[in-house]
Amino acid sequence: MELIDRDSLLIHASPLFAHALRAYTRENPGVTIRGAFYSWSDFVPARESCPQWVILDAYLDDYVPLLVKVRALSRLGATPVVLGALHPRQQEVLRAAGAAGVISEDLTVPELVAEIGRVVSRWTPTSTPDGGRGAGAEHCRFTDRELQIAELYSRRRGLHASVLGPALGLSPETVRAHLRNARKKLEELGLPGTSRTQLGQALVDMGYSLTDEQWRQAGRW
Repeated sequence: MELIDRDSLLIHASPLFAHALRAYTRENPGVTIRGAFYSWSDFVPARESCPQWVILDAYLDDYVPLLVKVRALSRLGATPVVLGALHPRQQEVLRAAGAAGVISEDLTVPELVAEIGRVVSRWTPTSTPDGGRGAGAEHCRFTDRELQIAELYSRRRGLHASVLGPALGLSPETVRAHLRNARKKLEELGLPGTSRTQLGQALVDMGYSLTDEQWRQAGRW
């Protein structure tokens, strides 16, 4: 399906997958992979030359939540196609943030290229992406930093403010302020978030975070 007429970038944790995908696309029309990055931090310096289409690994394991990545790409004018098994609620949130689609099936490389073509062919620009806030009235309007810190604090990494601050170039006081803001927003929506467990569960329930079981099933943890 020769439907992609612009270059694409791949951001994926596996160099082997990237090599296979690029090798296939060199010999078959439809998707052109301009380059591949194997971490979000590798991609960031090249973000200003980002093409329209970015194929993004949903399970890129780093300090940046998937939703924050999709938001950032959307602000750059790119349109992510997310690869990885995700729940319907998570897919809904990512589409509201600007993703063209989520490919959750376990496909061969030829099948994957064809599916990317189908996702792109069906995609049309709509209203300005809202970072996942329009996918339901109960969604909390986290900033990127609030979402990042809430995720790193409450989900599987479980990092304390004293560790998060230096890791993110912030003071522990700033980290705690972001946590307070996130909890306040949950409280305004009538959602529990006082404890670490409650905060983490709220992120999962809203589709903002991947579950521990999803990470295990993906073989990334």
